[in-house]
Amino acid sequence: NMGITDVQTPAPDYAKLQWAAKIGTPAEGMTTSTVVYAGQPVVEGEFVYATAGRTLYKIKALDGSVAVQQVMDGKDRFGTIPPTIAGDMIYVALDGGMVEAFDKNTLVRKWTLGGLSAGGQNSCPVLVSEGRVYTGFYDSETGTQNYVCLTTAGKRVWSYENAGGFYWAGACVRDRFLLVGTDDGEIGYTSQNSNLLSLEPGSGRLIDCLSGLDADVRCSICYDAKTNRYYFTSKGGCFYSVAVSESGYFDRDSLKKLDLRGGRTSEGKPVEGMSTSTPVVYNGRAYVGVSGVGQFSAYSGHCIAVIDLASWSIAYTCPTKGYPQTSGLLTNAYENTGLVYIYFFENMSPGSLRVIRD
Repeated sequence: NMGITDVQTPAPDYAKLQWAAKIGTPAEGMTTSTVVYAGQPVVEGEFVYATAGRTLYKIKALDGSVAVQQVMDGKDRFGTIPPTIAGDMIYVALDGGMVEAFDKNTLVRKWTLGGLSAGGQNSCPVLVSEGRVYTGFYDSETGTQNYVCLTTAGKRVWSYENAGGFYWAGACVRDRFLLVGTDDGEIGYTSQNSNLLSLEPGSGRLIDCLSGLDADVRCSICYDAKTNRYYFTSKGGCFYSVAVSESGYFDRDSLKKLDLRGGRTSEGKPVEGMSTSTPVVYNGRAYVGVSGVGQFSAYSGHCIAVIDLASWSIAYTCPTKGYPQTSGLLTNAYENTGLVYIYFFENMSPGSLRVIRD
């Protein structure tokens, strides 16, 4: 679940905008007052796939022109979750507790399955593994919603209810267990009621539950083979690491927690600490986006935090204009220079892409 690549991404000194394309209109089956978001893209080969409102687009990667488009049975409410490609299929979670599957090449609809979570907002990455499709839904901070498992043929397998539901919660699936974080079921982000669930992939049976975590867990759970540990962040302002047995049981004595709150950026601004980033863990360091004191206030302490795993401390922070709520992308293609580059988008208008050298 980590964005690590050996591809030569645009180096800061040479980057330039190649194209920008507008997709989606408010008239796509919604009222004219409804904002239509251009969704997160997924790229394969020569094409980019993205949603906007009720439409799925297949876009030419080199010039941004639309090759194929398909109207979906539901809408992608906020566009924060990309489609998922697996084999010749593309899967999209949609508002109202719905998942649809399309042919990757033609965008012809293969199946639609609704009623997976009553009124649930599509909020979680769609993960496809071993013939199963996993995703989760959200309604409100206190509403009960489901994490679900389907077959790739569109049949419901199981669902798991949680008070507060699942928001941006991406699963990490291993041979015998699935790890996914939950919201805390309370308003705000100060309750110590969120969980890290370990579920049996085929049945949804609860194997183990790591409870009492600091507010909503709104990231994907990532695994680093070098340390043989799992990493995640919380909206309460914490960075976590834990070891898990091959059977899916948590080693509670191994749980480590690093407080991201209350510190200062290199510009002296206080750090509030909220984090929804899936950590990028590489070569003994982790990279996460952290909120300042005002979520939508410019340069109010927002930063990219670089964490040293050996000392379990923040090595340094890089100030950002907006809160980097996204997950980072790291390239090691330039490692012969002694550097890696890590890219983060910021939740601030106008949008910006920031890159650090470490």
